[in-house]
Amino acid sequence: MIVEVGGASMEPSLRRSWRVRIAPAEVVSSGDVILFRGRSELVLHRVVEAFDDNLVHRGDAGGGMGLIRRTQVLGRAVEVVSPPEPFPVLDRLPPSARASFERARRRARAYALLRRAAVRAGLDRTPLRGLARLFWRHA
Repeated sequence: MIVEVGGASMEPSLRRSWRVRIAPAEVVSSGDVILFRGRSELVLHRVVEAFDDNLVHRGDAGGGMGLIRRTQVLGRAVEVVSPPEPFPVLDRLPPSARASFERARRRARAYALLRRAAVRAGLDRTPLRGLARLFWRHA
């Protein structure tokens, strides 16, 4: 499937109106660009961290992070079709975008550890929502 980038959340890696090829995603890992079903639209973002049945995602332009279930993923971006550009793998991101991604990844890993500990301890997940907001706001 080929989709057209409709927003600016993935700039400078993927620009508005570029067309991207999406392939099935049996395995999704940190750094992959995925297409998933959001609340009211399809979203193309980079995976910051994968844990359990969850994925933490974020656009390359920065902003907050989000948490989705793996079942929401429709596919993984594999190629920029138009214009012909090299695909934006993590190694080719500008240094500032790469540093931002790494900071977000550290926060996502800390959140994943806290969430797993809470689940193992049998704690209610409701307080974790506030913790998640704190992590996402300061990402």
